[in-house]
Amino acid sequence: KTLLPHIEQKLFALSTQIYNTRKGIRNQFKTFWGRSTATAVQSSGEYTHASPESQIRLAADLAMMCRDYESALANYKLVHNDYKSQNAWKALACTYESMAHAHLLSKAPSSNHLKSDIDQAYENALSTLAKYEASGSGDLHKQVCLMLKTRAAVGHAQALNAIGAHRDANLPLVRASAMDDSDIRAALLLEHAAFSFIQCTPPMHRKFAS
Repeated sequence: KTLLPHIEQKLFALSTQIYNTRKGIRNQFKTFWGRSTATAVQSSGEYTHASPESQIRLAADLAMMCRDYESALANYKLVHNDYKSQNAWKALACTYESMAHAHLLSKAPSSNHLKSDIDQAYENALSTLAKYEASGSGDLHKQVCLMLKTRAAVGHAQALNAIGAHRDANLPLVRASAMDDSDIRAALLLEHAAFSFIQCTPPMHRKFAS
């Protein structure tokens, strides 16, 4: 009785703020030419909570919490254009993953385009993470990129299993295992991939064993 009304009020306030930020001839020209409106960015390169991009992302996440998946997806698509124009690869990749979640939750498993929408979102996330990896250097940056790629692969596999596409759920995990320098993590990913064959109808025991 207290939390949900507060979230709805916050979401309404954010929607109004986003509209006011985007309206006007000047901002429309900036959006048309692929440049965001005034953006507050920290010295580390991360967006501050006051930036328009962070406000749109917050509105999308709150809409997801309220199960308004269509509005969430619309906001994710809106902010992803800003991230792309500013080469904010890490934030863009995470937004693609969130778009996949919104597709999964907003459509029936029998939807004709659901699998292709999920596949496209995760493929975009991985290709964007490759750009993010190329934009930095050092062992820490490499490990962060590997963690994000692994997360995307596991999320992709789980989404495919959730819609019953068990035959294809192993593919992102197998690809992720090849990217991993750790034999233990690669083995765990392959083990996870094998279990998708057991969930097929009928179960593919030979594939699972191999």
